[in-house]
Amino acid sequence: MHSNLRRLSTPLLFAALLCCRSMGQTNNKASGFLIESNRPLVYLHAVRLGLGLPEEDGKRHKRIWLELHDNCSLPIALVVNGAPSGDSPDSVSVMDQVVMDPVFSKPTPAEDLALGPKKMPRDTSFDVGSGYIISPGKFLLFSLPANHFSKRWSIHISFKLDLPAGRGMRDDNAWGGQTEMFLSYSFYDLPVPAQNALNAGSNSWFNTVQ
Repeated sequence: MHSNLRRLSTPLLFAALLCCRSMGQTNNKASGFLIESNRPLVYLHAVRLGLGLPEEDGKRHKRIWLELHDNCSLPIALVVNGAPSGDSPDSVSVMDQVVMDPVFSKPTPAEDLALGPKKMPRDTSFDVGSGYIISPGKFLLFSLPANHFSKRWSIHISFKLDLPAGRGMRDDNAWGGQTEMFLSYSFYDLPVPAQNALNAGSNSWFNTVQ
């Protein structure tokens, strides 16, 4: 009986080793492309919540400052514009699209009350912008109005990989097309202290975790 078990265990052990090796190779490839292997390709890091500078109505409104991180081995490209109303003159605007969360499109009366304001804010959009490149491992600091972060909707920020020269579309159109991507971020992606601050109507919050 022991010899039979030994004969059976040898191929099983070999298969297990092959499986582990395959998983290791996959993880190595992922970690070779991703700078921080346990973080997404591109992600947002919420830095602080505070009152912005006076806007057109003369009032200071809540804004959230975020870092858009490139966590892959290739640069990423996005479209930016001049400083948004409410931020410092040396800042930039990043376009975001406000998208209703389908999960809460038809909430129950109790859920509807807990979800807060129903009116969706305008997207941060502009007709004319300039390209901005975020290098691997770097980030872009920008801000958005705090009302863009709701339990009812998410924001989408578009970006694309900035491929090396010579790998763009071919002149003969034998192949082509552009891969468009976006980062989806919601109220529930904010750090819990930031969520609590917004729920409580606080005008400030600062993230000490970098």
